[in-house]
Amino acid sequence: MKVLITNDDGIFSEGLEILVKKLQRHFDVSVVVPDGERSGAGHAITLLNPLRVRRVRHSPFDGIDAWMIDGTPMDCVILAVDELVKDISVVISGINNGFNLGDDIFHSGTVSAAMEGTLLGFPSIAISTAPDGKENFELAADIAYAAVLYVVENGLPDMTFLNINVPKGSKGVRLTKQGRRRYIGKVHKYKDPRGLDCYWIGGKIEDEGESGTDVDAVKNGFVSITPVRLDVTDYTLLGRMESLRDSIEKRYR
Repeated sequence: MKVLITNDDGIFSEGLEILVKKLQRHFDVSVVVPDGERSGAGHAITLLNPLRVRRVRHSPFDGIDAWMIDGTPMDCVILAVDELVKDISVVISGINNGFNLGDDIFHSGTVSAAMEGTLLGFPSIAISTAPDGKENFELAADIAYAAVLYVVENGLPDMTFLNINVPKGSKGVRLTKQGRRRYIGKVHKYKDPRGLDCYWIGGKIEDEGESGTDVDAVKNGFVSITPVRLDVTDYTLLGRMESLRDSIEKRYR
């Protein structure tokens, strides 16, 4: 069974290395990742520039097919599926160095790689952890292995992937819904050495602690597993929009 591993932290990520070593003991693994850090890339795709692909032939990738690409995580999945890797069964993105919770999934390169795998028809998993050292990456790799086994045995619904977050010293596992994560003071303005205005996007995290969410689970020390569906249609509102449809039809009839 072929498992495609990708990420947004680049080829030298410690989380990638540990995940590869764990999964290659059990599966046929291929790796296609960016050639450097691409955190926050979201679902960006490279359309205006050519992409360059290089084989990776050093540890921990000895004996497996591995490539790095000078593009985004989404580019990596597209090139893997269309050109580089045959007979993929599962796509897994991570292990990310930092959580991807709540609203962050819309900005995350890690999660977007799993989204793209899902859009291309493959069962996909995104897995992230706190940047707390090797022992937490090891725990996340064990959970990733269990998640791959589950996906292989049970499949996933069409247009749905798993988003998993692993806190340090986990107390257990919770099945969760997506929460809300906001940032206070998101834009920081300062002067560069030449006196010109510069802006840095960041901010202090302010989570909404609703029970049952990924944010709440991780805050309380539990692994969160969230099934995320890519059909974002608001079906409730869709059923109440006849008046809008009718007014437009009358206007242009």
